[in-house]
Amino acid sequence: MDQVKVFLQILKKHHFWVLVSIAALVGLICWWSGAGTLATLTQANEAIVKKSFSDLQDVDKNGHPANQQFADGVNVKNEELKKQVLEEWQKSYEAQRKTFSWPEMVAEDIAKLRPDEPIPEIVRSRFKSNELFVEALKEKVFATADYRHPKLKAEGQEAAQPNAPKMRPNAGQPADKPPAEEVEDTMEGLVVWSRAHREALEQRYTLSRQLGVPSDLDIRLAQEDIWLLQNLAKVIRKTNEGAADVIAVPIKRIDSLDIAQWAVNDAVRESPKVFADQSTEGGTAGGLAAGGQPQEQVSEDPAERAKQLDDELLNGRYLSDTGTPAGPTDTPYGEFKLMFVRLKVVIDQRKIPDLLVNCANADIPIEVVRLTMHDPLVQPSGKGNAAPAAQPGRPPAGGLGAAVGLRAGAAAMENRPQANAAGGDEVEATPADVPVEVCGLIQIFNTPDPEKLSTGSAADPSKRPSGVPTAIVKAPRGGATVSGGRLH
Repeated sequence: MDQVKVFLQILKKHHFWVLVSIAALVGLICWWSGAGTLATLTQANEAIVKKSFSDLQDVDKNGHPANQQFADGVNVKNEELKKQVLEEWQKSYEAQRKTFSWPEMVAEDIAKLRPDEPIPEIVRSRFKSNELFVEALKEKVFATADYRHPKLKAEGQEAAQPNAPKMRPNAGQPADKPPAEEVEDTMEGLVVWSRAHREALEQRYTLSRQLGVPSDLDIRLAQEDIWLLQNLAKVIRKTNEGAADVIAVPIKRIDSLDIAQWAVNDAVRESPKVFADQSTEGGTAGGLAAGGQPQEQVSEDPAERAKQLDDELLNGRYLSDTGTPAGPTDTPYGEFKLMFVRLKVVIDQRKIPDLLVNCANADIPIEVVRLTMHDPLVQPSGKGNAAPAAQPGRPPAGGLGAAVGLRAGAAAMENRPQANAAGGDEVEATPADVPVEVCGLIQIFNTPDPEKLSTGSAADPSKRPSGVPTAIVKAPRGGATVSGGRLH
């Protein structure tokens, strides 16, 4: 008992340190117990999180849903998105279809066909005998652009002076020509567009049809050409809307108006060297035969010949998802085809914003991917650079292209570069007038089909190319073009 009293006295004397020790020990025991429970809960919850994350990765990689409820929810959302996309596809297709009309002579017969149904041979034969596309070019493209040309005495007959200078009074016309007022009286239209360029376009729809009745694809693509060329011509007409004078008109001259393979080749030839593929003149572009290569001989077998010519039409006509010309069988997008177009004009530089707006607002919208503006035709000092003095091997700026047709002057144009891209045609230029190149992309929508949604080879159709092709492609035979005043 006495020993207990002694122990209690010692404990009482050192009670502070005893309590501190007990508190520390109790805290350590509580921490140890809590930490063990927390660790157990952490491991359990971490396993749940990792499993959920693994299930999501499995869905993303393999398409296996974590559970049926999740799968049903994803399917519902997918169907809603597909329905929305199909509705937008239908709207875009219908809006575009309203701008497309076939020539009157065949419109009724083609209207009876389904979108992908082949055109009967008896209908196709009319395109060869009547050259409907050449007439469509004149009526729907040239006339829409309001090109400057001699007035007609009567239907189908040109004025007495078809090659009269396309100038206004006091524009420096030769002394031996009729007075300027008389020349002006024989002309109509506002925009200078050289005969060489126009005849090069016409040639595409004459030479390619000398092998017999054109194929279904040949006719459909040729008609598509007319629609798209007319679309470009409407952009020019809209930009010039309200102008009634050849001096005040915003766009004074068309140097190039083209689509598909021909537009690609012109854009590549005139691209700055830093952008152009230096091997294009003798190489290949995306597996396509390059410009300058010998024409492949046409097969003697009718079926093989038809396929060969159809492949030529498609080879490089549309673009892939990387912006390179696609091959005949490439289909990067199931909903639409992507085509490259090019417009080069002389325009009042203050109207360039209007030109770009009209491209975006066109019946078939043009997504501009390159705009190049060159030096003004007339410098502020009054010394122009549009018509330099004649040099050895170079015709004067007075009009080799204006004085002769494509067939009569083809050899001369091939070997003698011209003074300007319009083939020698003069314009009433001011210091504000500059040559401008506009390169763009257009979408040609296919017939809406739920089964073709997202069936193209492109991984993401929303990420379309936004540049200019860098390699020359092989244009279809018979498809002559004039670039930089030269026949190609």
